[in-house]
Amino acid sequence: MVDTGPIGLAPSRSPPLDPDGYALAVNIARRHLSKGQQAMIAAKARFVSNQSQRDMARDLGLAQGRIAYASTVLDHAADLAAQVVAGALARKG
Repeated sequence: MVDTGPIGLAPSRSPPLDPDGYALAVNIARRHLSKGQQAMIAAKARFVSNQSQRDMARDLGLAQGRIAYASTVLDHAADLAAQVVAGALARKG
């Protein structure tokens, strides 16, 4: 069995085992995003992912609490999510 690493990232000579997870990990890694922006993207991605919040946090190097907070924002004020991702709105404190 091949060790695929976080979110199904396979060695470069093999295709990714989880294309959606690979795309998420690569895009979060290459963009200059705050931890809050990364957490919001991860929380949004959980709607189409089979990963638990804990696994996603571990694989992306984020605190599980950040993803939980972003999920709460999505649940109660989804209109703010786009502003967070765009960097126009940041969590205070």
